[in-house]
Amino acid sequence: MNHSRRSILKKAVFAVAAFPILNNMVDSRAFAQAPAKTVDEKGPVSQALGYYADATKVDTVKWPKKAGPEGAKQLCSNCQLLLNRGKTVDGVPGEYGQCGLFQDGLVAVNGWCNSWIQKQGA
Repeated sequence: MNHSRRSILKKAVFAVAAFPILNNMVDSRAFAQAPAKTVDEKGPVSQALGYYADATKVDTVKWPKKAGPEGAKQLCSNCQLLLNRGKTVDGVPGEYGQCGLFQDGLVAVNGWCNSWIQKQGA
């Protein structure tokens, strides 16, 4: 009886320890298989945050933060919120990255939104 309790306990501890690792492997495989897509500029989150895939097309009357010489330097590529750069979309490598604000796609590194925050050291 004591031996089977110990055996059950060992298996339970192993299962609990292995679950996060296996879960992460399943999630990463699912993400790797999903085709990369870009954030829709017309989507509700994009509209609320003023996201533009091309920072040169930002309406600086509506989004004055982007106006002037300092605003011209603001890009997703030098924003604190860009989590990782170098994602490929439609065969174009490195022009996109994941943003902490947009969970439904990738942002253009030459894009901009009103939540732009200067990346430390950039």
